[in-house]
Amino acid sequence: MTQMSQRPLFHLGADLGNRTSIGFLRDANGLNERWNQFTSFLAEIPAQDYLRFSAGTQTVLDANAGEYLLTVQGKHYYVGTLAQQQGPSAIDARGVADRYWGQHNMLLLLTMIATLLPPEYLRQMGGYNPAEHTYECVVRIGTGMPVTVYTTARAEAIRQTFGGMHRFRCNGYDYVVELEVGPVIMEGVGGLILHGGTGKHKKAVIDCGYWSTEILRMENGQYIRDASAGEAIGIGMAFDHLKNTLAFDFGRELSEREAQSLLLAHARQQELPPVLLYGKPLDPERLATVTAAALAVPGVPLQQMVAARLGSARGLVASDIDPVVFIGGSAYYLRQYVEEKVPHVKVVPDPEHANARAYCLLAVGFKGWTTKLPSAIAR
Repeated sequence: MTQMSQRPLFHLGADLGNRTSIGFLRDANGLNERWNQFTSFLAEIPAQDYLRFSAGTQTVLDANAGEYLLTVQGKHYYVGTLAQQQGPSAIDARGVADRYWGQHNMLLLLTMIATLLPPEYLRQMGGYNPAEHTYECVVRIGTGMPVTVYTTARAEAIRQTFGGMHRFRCNGYDYVVELEVGPVIMEGVGGLILHGGTGKHKKAVIDCGYWSTEILRMENGQYIRDASAGEAIGIGMAFDHLKNTLAFDFGRELSEREAQSLLLAHARQQELPPVLLYGKPLDPERLATVTAAALAVPGVPLQQMVAARLGSARGLVASDIDPVVFIGGSAYYLRQYVEEKVPHVKVVPDPEHANARAYCLLAVGFKGWTTKLPSAIAR
């Protein structure tokens, strides 16, 4: 039987957010970019539930729909869509600061690796070990954490937690992954790395996600801590407000997809899609009023945060800062609120992907890797 001689090497940028985990992957040469995302929910399940899936996992679960079954150190977890369907037993660790260097994000990271390196791809890249029936590789990681919790000690805690050899099973396949963590930066910096230019001029980034917002300012190539901050502001507030209003005032429950369609249409000044109640459409004018009010729930405090962090003593906002980069999934919905304060704000393509893509590029270019590669497999 043929033996593996070395594990293939990859670089991963991991943005393990409160609501969504996004990963960008490149090969050893920094080429062939791949990416994936899934909801950041986990639900630990008992052995009997795991056994219901184990016989047919490889055909029953749909990885393309974010359905993942993870086993690590004898414990079993639903991840992504499967976990989200478990109701109260599912957790996303929202508001838990130590998740960034703890088990929650570690489990999300292992799942992310499996989604980006499925068995058929790893086999093509020489990562299948026929002697052990395992899929094996080395992954070098770049990642980040919010400015509100970032310290060099916590960055090192991420390296210690994630680094090392990990054996796990995902959707019926066994993995052996050697992890090494390199750059750990503040969330939002990724937007400036990709879209902020190379000069030392004043620049800033607004990183607004589902539940939180980070604003960072840089001047002369240095991060200005006193002008930067994070707050619990995000488009999730609008989703919750819209769903609750429709349920209590109209007697109509909205799905996540319906709420997204309404909010996006209003943000883009498009006609709202109809919402049926017992087969009849809700009044479009009332629906538009409710949708606008929902967007204002995060939009107004975001405006206030932008004015406070990017404003001067004379009340001028970001007049001497260029660029001001707007990233994160909320940029699709809340652009107009930021533009009212910062007319020259730059909303980048695929704003929700900026951090993860930048982390990946930082991992590719990082000079401090310590592992000798290619990594031989000891037998």
